[in-house]
Amino acid sequence: MKKLNILLFIILIAAVLGMIALFQNRGNNKHTNSYPFFLSTKFSTSNIRSGPGEEYPIIWVYKKKNIPFKVIAEYKNWYQIQDYNGKVGWIFKNTTSKTKSAITNKKIEVYKTPEQDAKKIATIDKGIIVIIHKIKGEYVQILLSIDKVKIDGWTLKSNLWGEYKE
Repeated sequence: MKKLNILLFIILIAAVLGMIALFQNRGNNKHTNSYPFFLSTKFSTSNIRSGPGEEYPIIWVYKKKNIPFKVIAEYKNWYQIQDYNGKVGWIFKNTTSKTKSAITNKKIEVYKTPEQDAKKIATIDKGIIVIIHKIKGEYVQILLSIDKVKIDGWTLKSNLWGEYKE
């Protein structure tokens, strides 16, 4: 009887230690942000699947690098995401990037400085991907390179969909 009690005690201790390790590992997430948070595509082609695994069918393909998306959940090596249009799918974690990017949600004006009366330097169409550089109040400094034209200027946060935390 005494040996049985000792064995049960050892099993109980092992179970408690296992549970502690499990809960500690759950907190050691690659991303410390709480859901949702934004990431972007790392490559010029990224498959989005209907479920978290290669056995699930591809439901759409991103054809550009730095496309922003919102991460709403994760399972093993997969993120469940929501895109600019509200579509939901799964992307493999290794195909994602922490590059802060956004999409213009309408035709926008870009200014030289983050001020209301600043000089306008460009107009950008709706649906263009921009890289977020800095944030100052309600303004976001964006970087954009199309062909040989480079734009480095400021626009309002409300003009963009994507990551623009300070």
